[in-house]
Amino acid sequence: MNSFIPASGRPVKPSELWKSSMKTILSAAASVCLLAACATPQTAIVAGNKRPPIDPATVRLYLDPPKRFEKVALIDANSKNAPLFSSMSKADLVVLRLKEQAAGLGANGVLIQQSGDQITGAVMPSSGRFGMIVPVTQRSGSGVAIFVYEE
Repeated sequence: MNSFIPASGRPVKPSELWKSSMKTILSAAASVCLLAACATPQTAIVAGNKRPPIDPATVRLYLDPPKRFEKVALIDANSKNAPLFSSMSKADLVVLRLKEQAAGLGANGVLIQQSGDQITGAVMPSSGRFGMIVPVTQRSGSGVAIFVYEE
């Protein structure tokens, strides 16, 4: 079998070179996955007046703007870092995270702007010579945290 002779002068078989390359690729992919796992599943950009926090259970969702309201912040959330598999469970988690964010800012409503799926990838080792990339879907949503005045 042919060998590759690098600058070190020691012959390297193609199978050894392949194994070394795969270890490097898998290590890099694992590092990326770990860094992605550390990312926050929600963010807020405060653009209005914050109020004292309220109970997230009292926050209402709106698809259309109510009659009288004040914008508090732009918020978004996703189902990242959650051990959920069904699309509905992921959507419920996104709603819960949006409500928690709004409640923390004293907003009693969330005006939903977007909702959808994001596809990410995870490297999974296999028993053979190759690793494989398994697609993972997470749910995301964004909206405006609002304070709704009584109608």
